[in-house]
Amino acid sequence: MAACGGASTAQQAALQRAGQQQGASGAENAQGNANSNGTGATNSNPALPGSGSSAQSSSAAQSGSAAGGAAAPAQGAGSAPAPAAGTKPGGTVPAPPKPGGVVPQPGGGGATDTGVTASSIKLGHIGIYSGPVGSFGANLSYACRATLQTANDTGGINGRKYDVLVRDDAWDATKGSAAVRDLVERQNVFAMACTQSVPTNDAITPYLDQQKVPNVGNDGWGEAQYGGAWSFPVGASAVNQAQNLADYQVAHGTRKVGVLYLNNTTGQAYADAYKKILEASGGQMAVAQAANFDDPGTSTPPRATSPRTATPGTRRSTSR
Repeated sequence: MAACGGASTAQQAALQRAGQQQGASGAENAQGNANSNGTGATNSNPALPGSGSSAQSSSAAQSGSAAGGAAAPAQGAGSAPAPAAGTKPGGTVPAPPKPGGVVPQPGGGGATDTGVTASSIKLGHIGIYSGPVGSFGANLSYACRATLQTANDTGGINGRKYDVLVRDDAWDATKGSAAVRDLVERQNVFAMACTQSVPTNDAITPYLDQQKVPNVGNDGWGEAQYGGAWSFPVGASAVNQAQNLADYQVAHGTRKVGVLYLNNTTGQAYADAYKKILEASGGQMAVAQAANFDDPGTSTPPRATSPRTATPGTRRSTSR
């Protein structure tokens, strides 16, 4: 699971690209009560900026250089004030349309899309605060916090600050999917951001495509995440990691390898990709063993389902 803290610039660009792809609806959708999502998932985490039921940013958006530095209208405003006669703020004022022509649309300044107001951009974030990997999964959300807080501290996106609603999926796809549906359908988030839970990201990719909601900074460990038009992963897939590791080990003289991999679909894809590269280069997979977490309520390392002793001198390769 790749942390998103080191990719602030790339993720901001991805969010802006996703916003352009999603288009403008012209009005802010009604926002639900963020304190109650009905999924059993944790509602908020104070570690993230603006996390909570109805966090608002501290200042209205600035309209930018195209509007000559004037302040943007208050939240909910439908259009920017018309320029004074004889001025040219970014271009010539269009003449009245001829009969049958296209009527020019009003400028921006207020709500521009679902989850976007004149002063804020509402994001959803799925963290791993409990369950079998909660002991280190929470650190990935701290990286997310640093990335988003840095953006807020430097003025946000065109003056809009991030308002982040946080949920805990306990590394469980069922809980995560329910939480994402709540965030999209009831809380009306603009995008999902920095979700590093592999099972949840794999499960929600088709749903977010259907809803046309960007998923930015997701872990990318599952191959399914790369097939989503609205998915913007930042990490290498399990298959890519396995191929790179096998290439590296073969290049450094390793020929006999034991593999311990996670006992799920993505872990199996890792083992298969590793074996293919290894054997194509004349190597041998001496041991291939699936592993599970002992108890979904604990945070222990994976344990092999039926441990075996590898051949002496065998190198080990592990998936997460």
